[in-house]
Amino acid sequence: MLITHMLPELFRDWIAFLLLPLAVLPLVRALWLKGDSTMQFSSVRQLKRLKTSLSLRARNLLTLVRIAVLVLIVLALARPQQGKTETRIQTEGIDIALVVDCSLSMWALDLDNRYQEIQDAGSQSTGFFSFGRPRASSFANNDAITNAKNRLEVARDVILEFVKGRGGDRMGLFVFATSAHIQCPLTTNHGVLMDIVKRLKLPTDREVKAMQDRKEEVWGSQTAIGWGIATAAKRLADSKAKSKVMVLLTDGRNNVQDLTPETATEMATALGIKIYTIGAGTEDQSYRLSTDIDGAPSLVPMPRTELDEAQLKRIADATNGHYFRATDGDSLKKIYQEIDKLEKVTTEGEKYSEYLELFSMFLLPALGLLLVEIGLGNTRLRKLP
Repeated sequence: MLITHMLPELFRDWIAFLLLPLAVLPLVRALWLKGDSTMQFSSVRQLKRLKTSLSLRARNLLTLVRIAVLVLIVLALARPQQGKTETRIQTEGIDIALVVDCSLSMWALDLDNRYQEIQDAGSQSTGFFSFGRPRASSFANNDAITNAKNRLEVARDVILEFVKGRGGDRMGLFVFATSAHIQCPLTTNHGVLMDIVKRLKLPTDREVKAMQDRKEEVWGSQTAIGWGIATAAKRLADSKAKSKVMVLLTDGRNNVQDLTPETATEMATALGIKIYTIGAGTEDQSYRLSTDIDGAPSLVPMPRTELDEAQLKRIADATNGHYFRATDGDSLKKIYQEIDKLEKVTTEGEKYSEYLELFSMFLLPALGLLLVEIGLGNTRLRKLP
């Protein structure tokens, strides 16, 4: 990897600035010798009537020109430079596939760090749950509920922080639910990857109902963990990196049987891919935000998490990875931080610098001003005696 930094203009020999006081010598000399030059004249009566000529007034500018010449020479002696520094970083390289569950169970709010407030509010409205959904109008002043984040939104924020800290690693994003899809192929352009991560979202109630009305299959109603692993593994198969890693986050169990997680894990093992699995969600009653017909937000109870921890542990163990359990946003953040530490590589860098000498930018004007001062001082602005 090559990283180039443009350096600003700078002076290499700052000690030359100690000579700057010499630049005022022409001014000191002019003041010191003022009035010392004399010449004999029979009478100055007529001379006093003469007006001061433009040339005589302009002669004082020669002192300023000399000062400017000396200042420019000092700046040239300070060796001004402009350049660039190139840093070549050599790493073994890690390719990381981020595999994220986007099934509708990710609607649950239990990973939100303020979930206890949400749970308390839901418990206070249990009477409503037996007949339908409690309107959030009764929670209008509860910021924890109105701004609650579902599991996917919490995971999205944590993944963004994870991507920021991965330097030059190639990373890609893969999502799965009823089927699996590539959202972003492996890339070192983390800016593009982060933009795609930010756009991850689940369908709304209205979108799901519209699909049901059209008798379309609702994407997200199932959890195809096997296809999620296989899709990411296929992309990592062509990787030349010495370390290939998959980080799989899910809150459920596989219920798409045409490609089981066991078969997909065998594929990943054969390709030398290490899989870190993360089980997300609590075992308690969870809720999600919904919207009533009149547009008012409401809380809706969710089925309890059907997380197959045993299967996730088998996937991790078979690939020399690790299994983690996240029950809130803080624990999920710590899990990604732990994975980040486990998958660090040592980097070696060499730094090269190239500089362009800029002293001529000061020296040439100094020489030009010096010639002007000498020429005018000996011709038009010459002083007698």
